[in-house]
Amino acid sequence: LAQDVRVTDAACGNSFTILVCASGRLLVCGANSSGQLGLAPCEEVVPAVPLAHPSFLTSKIKFVSFEAGTNHALLLDDAGDVWQTGSSASSEPLTPVICGRDVSLVAAGGEQSFAITSGSSGGLSRQFSVASDSLLSSA
Repeated sequence: LAQDVRVTDAACGNSFTILVCASGRLLVCGANSSGQLGLAPCEEVVPAVPLAHPSFLTSKIKFVSFEAGTNHALLLDDAGDVWQTGSSASSEPLTPVICGRDVSLVAAGGEQSFAITSGSSGGLSRQFSVASDSLLSSA
């Protein structure tokens, strides 16, 4: 990494890593056979490269949180939208999967993904299965 890049967080899956920089930009490296880096599938990406998507060119998307599963990752942006990479995503390597629901927390592990929205009083109100964007429970 360049010396002027400040990494503020990292998530590791099965042989891949996603880094978030202070700028909100993401850097990715490692195994990518399932598109888990958010790039077109290939065997491996080394060294770390910026994660790019056409949406990033037309807006100022900043990622604030992310989690990695075995061969996928969930990325939460500052608008509360969730993006997914890898084996559970659609045919696109980086896909918005939950939009306009004000997600406050994402979790991923193994082959599972989960998102929680904030209630108007700040409490947790709805929990979604990311794979199906279906409501699991409501407070």
